[in-house]
Amino acid sequence: MSPFSEHVWKALQETGEFALNSPIELMRFTLIYDGPLPCQGKQDARVTEKHAIRRVLHAQLRELWETSPILNGEMKAWRSLAPDVRQVFENSKGGMISSLLLMCPPAHTLIQSFTRGAYTFIPLVTDRHHLLCELDVLFLRAEPPGKLFATNQAGDLDNRIKVLFDALRMPSCDAELPKDARPDGGEEPMFCVLENDNLITALRVESERLLDVAPGSTRVRLVINVSVKAAMLTVANMGIAG
Repeated sequence: MSPFSEHVWKALQETGEFALNSPIELMRFTLIYDGPLPCQGKQDARVTEKHAIRRVLHAQLRELWETSPILNGEMKAWRSLAPDVRQVFENSKGGMISSLLLMCPPAHTLIQSFTRGAYTFIPLVTDRHHLLCELDVLFLRAEPPGKLFATNQAGDLDNRIKVLFDALRMPSCDAELPKDARPDGGEEPMFCVLENDNLITALRVESERLLDVAPGSTRVRLVINVSVKAAMLTVANMGIAG
């Protein structure tokens, strides 16, 4: 183990945190979306459409949580804890997490859950764990390449990207869910990328023409490369990198 690594682990054992000069990447994965992506307007927040996209992405994120050894271990530990014990871990941080792990192993440190309507949301990138997100999006749409911010039949691209951002994050309040929305058997809990879209620190969009749909269609095909970075190393978030 290098002196730097020893220094990191010593800081984590003493305080549960290690400050970084700049964010470092912990995880990278890819999401795919093929379906409608309408433009958000002043009179229509596209709540129903955002949740439909959220459900599509949830299925892929659930697979990520089930197949990643670290994330799968976190989820099994989280499910094994009583609700009141979960709250203790989810509200603790830093050195307190280290103490709790010694008293109650194995226990999750990464998961933070949120209740919105009938759903329990678990975002991967959370402010509490000093995590950030960078996105690289291949945006295939029924328009010629270029004209990123021009208004066309399907709507201007920046407002369509806003709909995508909101679908990548959990709802900020119950009103951001469709009325009477309920989880199905595979959506308990529901996984999403972000706690809030303020945690997106970089975005690159490459626009190309989607050739199998008519011009003006709101259908898109998106390849979303997600880079999860840590602004500060903690006992919890280091687990993402294994």
